Amino acid sequence: MKKRCTSTSGHLALLLALAACDSPTAVQLPAGAVRFTPPSVYRQWWALTEQCSGRQGSFDAISWYVVPDARTLPGTNRLNGLWYGTDQIVLTGANDGISAGDLVRHEMLHALLGPGVNGHPRDMFVVRCAGVVVCVEECLTDAGPAPPPDPAARLESDSTLEVTVDVVPDAPGSGTWDGYLMMTVHAHNPAPYPIVARRGGFGYHLRAPGNDVWYALPVAAPEETRFAPGETKNLIFDFHIVSQLGLAGNIVPGTWTFNGSYGAVWAPSPPTVTVSP
Repeated sequence: MKKRCTSTSGHLALLLALAACDSPTAVQLPAGAVRFTPPSVYRQWWALTEQCSGRQGSFDAISWYVVPDARTLPGTNRLNGLWYGTDQIVLTGANDGISAGDLVRHEMLHALLGPGVNGHPRDMFVVRCAGVVVCVEECLTDAGPAPPPDPAARLESDSTLEVTVDVVPDAPGSGTWDGYLMMTVHAHNPAPYPIVARRGGFGYHLRAPGNDVWYALPVAAPEETRFAPGETKNLIFDFHIVSQLGLAGNIVPGTWTFNGSYGAVWAPSPPTVTVSP
């Protein structure tokens, strides 16, 4: 039996930088793991992972566990997420690990692929589900080398791309998805030919009265800068409504402008959304 796992290299600004690994082991939950009821947004995350992977599975078959206050899972060096082929997923409790959507969806992808798929197939973790699940460091190494770029691709400035943002749900609050919301940044290549963006990397700038939050996510894989003709790349930033800002992915009630970027290009018409308690 195998387990699939995800590790953290610490904070990068306001977002956890997460990597992943695959190691054989007997099925035994980490010390201190306790079962929890997943927030309702997990069903949305499961559907997103099904959509990007093209795989279907039973969300209700998964049992969820957390190790309270743990920054890494006991018995590991720096893992903060594990999927077991017995349909069990374990997360760390420190830094609100259960709210790290890209980490949770990474483990969901393992569950959807099933125990017959070893490691981190590049087509799934880096290409098809790019921007939905996290895959950096060990995950990228395990995925193997990137394919060569399209020889017809032109090296272009990021300014040739069209950037837009959407936020769901439309009226976020604790009564919807247990207080979670998703901001998706879209980068579209309008050209009828393939391009390679010079800089790349998604980011956001959130503004509300008395609050100003920035984050820029560095490029992890070459595929992130390669666009087919007319292709749109997307990246999801997940937020959880809390009473005061603190950990990465937290947002407080208020009227926020959600601006997103790809490289140096910002969305010209960012949405303004009222986040309710």
